[in-house]
Amino acid sequence: MIKQFIAGSCYSYILGFENEALLIDPHISLPEEYREYLTNNKLTLKFIVDTHTHADHFSSAAVLKKQLKAPVLMHEKAISGVADRRLKDNDQINIGTVGIKVIYTPGHTDDAISLYGDGKLFSGDVLLVGSVGRTDFQNGSPESMFDTLQKIKALPDETALYPGHDYHEQRSSTIAKEKQGNPFLKETNKEAFAGNMRSKIIPKPFNIDNIIRVNQKGQATSLEMIEPRDASSLLKQDPQTKILDVRTASEFSQAHIDNSLN
Repeated sequence: MIKQFIAGSCYSYILGFENEALLIDPHISLPEEYREYLTNNKLTLKFIVDTHTHADHFSSAAVLKKQLKAPVLMHEKAISGVADRRLKDNDQINIGTVGIKVIYTPGHTDDAISLYGDGKLFSGDVLLVGSVGRTDFQNGSPESMFDTLQKIKALPDETALYPGHDYHEQRSSTIAKEKQGNPFLKETNKEAFAGNMRSKIIPKPFNIDNIIRVNQKGQATSLEMIEPRDASSLLKQDPQTKILDVRTASEFSQAHIDNSLN
């Protein structure tokens, strides 16, 4: 049982096997939806996994850890005050009778992992549909990304791909389709690949340093969603109030409340 949740361009997943569930990359705007799905399907949340330290949105791992008493799992290189268990390459996460393999997939960040099991790959922000994650911050590395992609290309062609992001409403793919149509998987020269990645000038996510810090410390537990009409009065009462805008990045760039986070 797989359920994909969408918050703007961010994808998160619940995997359910024999009344147990694994939640992957939970978004700060969706805890209620996760809880409702778990309840309706009689699933007990066993583990929460953040595939890496997110820089463009807040994770709700800390929120759900507190609410549902489920441990948070992250790679051993992740700087995190939230993670209860540290993962490394080839570790296994057991959900019901299904074993989910941890694949260390650095490149986008140095703490990035993908999860592979039951013929499916949950690739976080490493391999996207038709693209790959950027490699220019959080100890990202084009060379590491190239090596990671070679590892992913070795998976069976029929493997279903479920990414952590997409900007064109492409919700899934397969390794075969990506090998055929993803230009980043077609490149066979590491030096050329790295040069191409370094040539891309992409604006960094708004408020990236604050988002990373909040996710590392699990401080998103103190954030609350409010109605837009309440934002102005809250800001007047306390200038330190942080407003989280959960629309897509393109919508946010067109207009947003001053000093709000996205």
